Amino acid sequence: MSWKDEFLKLYLTKDAENIKKALKLKQENLPQKFYRYRTATDTKYLESEFCGNIFLPYIGTLNDPFDTCSVLNSNRLGDNFAPRVFREDLEDQLGYKLPDELFLGANWYEKTTEFFLSKQLLNIEEYQEMKKILKDEAEGVMKRTNSSFNEKAWALLRVACFSEKLNNLPMWNHYANAHKGICFEYDIKNIMENTNLTNRIFPVYYVDRLPTAAQFLEKHRKDAFVGMFEYFAIHKLEDWSYEKEWRLVINLMHENHRLEEVFGPLNGQGINYEFVRPSKVYIGAKAPEALRKTVRNLSHRYDVNILQMQYTEYGLQAIPITN
Repeated sequence: MSWKDEFLKLYLTKDAENIKKALKLKQENLPQKFYRYRTATDTKYLESEFCGNIFLPYIGTLNDPFDTCSVLNSNRLGDNFAPRVFREDLEDQLGYKLPDELFLGANWYEKTTEFFLSKQLLNIEEYQEMKKILKDEAEGVMKRTNSSFNEKAWALLRVACFSEKLNNLPMWNHYANAHKGICFEYDIKNIMENTNLTNRIFPVYYVDRLPTAAQFLEKHRKDAFVGMFEYFAIHKLEDWSYEKEWRLVINLMHENHRLEEVFGPLNGQGINYEFVRPSKVYIGAKAPEALRKTVRNLSHRYDVNILQMQYTEYGLQAIPITN
């Protein structure tokens, strides 16, 4: 089991000691540096970031359309539920055991529906009609529940994204305005001075299939759902694995925002958040002179080391700026 898997196993419980162990395990595996790529097209945000603030965008504006989403696995209902948990709950309600063969195979949900319909005095037309009605109703409930979960997650959470790598060509291209922007470096020692920040930073898990809310709730229904929304914020499809990402995940309800604010004026809006000052700033290899001048001035004003990215025979490298 990887340390990330062990972390999640401990973190997603209601046991306070397990959560402490999880946070300690994560702290032991934090990278020494975080890198945050920025387009730097809006200079008013630049000075704020030099001062130690960062902008946490509304999740719906991020470039991954499935960011922090519960994504249904397929149109087949059974693929979105855990059959063992579903069976346990159903048998508790019925008060008797169901045949084992109902829950074998991928079409277990359909077989369970057919089992109950067979107990009714229905002709073939009525049977088919009722089967369709039940299927449509179940799909509708599942889709509405899933959409509602995603809307709540996007309203409640804000994230800031960091990478473990500086010389990441796709990151410079995608998030730093095609090498015309900048990249901030943050020293983990400075972040760890603030326990709240350290506790709210998570590694991203790259998976071949995104989790679903129904499966999560079934698996953890006896827990306190600690980290429920955060769990979805730190899972991304493997397509994004090149980012080597860590995330600062902020729940607005834990930041003294009222419910009516979260689902009212703050909904759809990014927020400024107090972080730590960057230890270095790297100027993109294609950054225009106007941006270079602005960054140089800010770096002198706030005593932040500045370096210039250059294309060399040895790849993309950072060169110190001496003037």
